[in-house]
Amino acid sequence: MTDIEKYYVTFEISDLSSPITIGVKSKVEGENTISDLTIKAEVEKKYEDRIEENILKIVNDKTRYIGPIQLSNRLIEYLKSIYVNKLKIDFNYPFFYEKVSPVNGDKQMMKYNCQFSVKKNVDNEYIKQYKIEIPIVLEQILVPGIQKGFVEIPLKVVVETEGFETLFAEDIIQLVEKNILDSSFINTDNKNDDTIKLQLIDSIKNELFEKYNIVKCSAKIVNRKITHAYSVQVTSALQPINPNYETEKDMIFI
Repeated sequence: MTDIEKYYVTFEISDLSSPITIGVKSKVEGENTISDLTIKAEVEKKYEDRIEENILKIVNDKTRYIGPIQLSNRLIEYLKSIYVNKLKIDFNYPFFYEKVSPVNGDKQMMKYNCQFSVKKNVDNEYIKQYKIEIPIVLEQILVPGIQKGFVEIPLKVVVETEGFETLFAEDIIQLVEKNILDSSFINTDNKNDDTIKLQLIDSIKNELFEKYNIVKCSAKIVNRKITHAYSVQVTSALQPINPNYETEKDMIFI
């Protein structure tokens, strides 16, 4: 073996629960949530023994503001120091966002499943990936007194982007919902028309490319079919006793 030959091993930490603070535009201090953190890296074998201990020290250091971008930057800084070959970091977390219902003005807390990832590409650049699932709530989309129905419910719009820019979840949510309202998607006459769905997807993707520095983007509409669970019990009902019922007697005459 020559001096330039190296042995690499794959290291992985999966679904490590960790509190993080998500950056939001409406709050300087951000929103607290819990993330499931997964780190997968290819490193030289000589660093294998200490890598888990050092990564856990970085993750558990809460002395400063810790969001997924800050934490991933610290992890990348350490992994660069041990000459990581391949790397992908995933943060899976719920994002809670309060919205006002156009129907009755009530405030509603919505949950959006999000994923923020950083990966090292073939050009040794660290690229950011975002994924967010946006549930479509009937009364937040329909205009009272105008629309009477909706496309198949329940459904969600899933948006994924890849690039170098930092995105805010609420910006993507507002962009998607604006495109839904501006499209023919909520016209009940077209509720089963896949062409309308494709037009909506293209509209969302085009606006994302126009507004943000992203290199890849995808959008899809997912219908979440509801499964119905039920049980049937078959019984024979007891005949109620009729107090006025006279029992017939057989009389034997001798």
